[in-house]
Amino acid sequence: MINLKSLFPNNLLSNPKKKIVILGVNSFIGSNLVKFFKKNNINFVGFYNNKKTRLKGIKNIRKLDLSNNSLTKFINNFQPDTIINFIGNSNNNDNNLKNHVSSNINSLTKILLKLQNAKYKKYTLYGCSTSLEFPSSKNKILEISKRVPSSIYALTKFISHIMYLDWSLQNKVKYTNLIFYNIVGDDFYKKDIISKMIDNFEEEIIIKYPKTIRDFTYINDIVKILYLIFLKNDISHYPSINICSGRGHSIIKLYNLIKKHQIINIRNIKLRKNNKYEKTVGNNNKLLKIIGKFKFTKIEDVIKYKIKSKY
Repeated sequence: MINLKSLFPNNLLSNPKKKIVILGVNSFIGSNLVKFFKKNNINFVGFYNNKKTRLKGIKNIRKLDLSNNSLTKFINNFQPDTIINFIGNSNNNDNNLKNHVSSNINSLTKILLKLQNAKYKKYTLYGCSTSLEFPSSKNKILEISKRVPSSIYALTKFISHIMYLDWSLQNKVKYTNLIFYNIVGDDFYKKDIISKMIDNFEEEIIIKYPKTIRDFTYINDIVKILYLIFLKNDISHYPSINICSGRGHSIIKLYNLIKKHQIINIRNIKLRKNNKYEKTVGNNNKLLKIIGKFKFTKIEDVIKYKIKSKY
């Protein structure tokens, strides 16, 4: 498990006075962030928006009730330095545009209203976006690049971003938009593309889109990066940050790496000749300017770890 001693040099070990609120601890990133914070005794409180939480035995996690003023009262009493919101339906298979967008927007509207009603507003609010909001580009994608949502999920994130911007300006609250690219790692509810390829090789993806290039970042790197941002972004505020490795890997490269390290023999897959080329790799210069030098986990090491865990 990650620990702060390996993350910070000398006197930058931690800030025990920093108080963090996580909305959406049942999410992939949120649940891993909670485990990292608990392991390293970081002062945080997490909320889940479902009937129950998948994180057991953690005292400072509670159910989020948007039907009353409990969140407003909590913010006034706890007075956090950071609030990050992961709450939202990420079901990309939801073909009902109206239902998908309305359910997410309604939740965000209620959360922002509860925050607005709180007198205390001396925190940085973080909202989450996705690389799917940006079109394919031969160059690395900047935070200021034009957003062209390619799915219902991406459209919802884009609308949410506009809502955050408008709300933060009206309420004079610092807001930062975190743009996540492809995150790989262990999740309770769904498998990432590497796990899918190891298990059944997602032949449709490999055959149809062998040249597709994506920016992958390991979840353990993500939680470390977020904590570094939480510590430093209040000193030098940034409106949006790409959360990514800045490295591109093609689908066929992932397949070949899995084949290289797979313990059991796998059958070869004949690749279909497809001229379709998509590339979404983020420019992380701004991120590195905030957090300093950072050693990203190599995608090959992630693959080796996943294969070892499976077998």
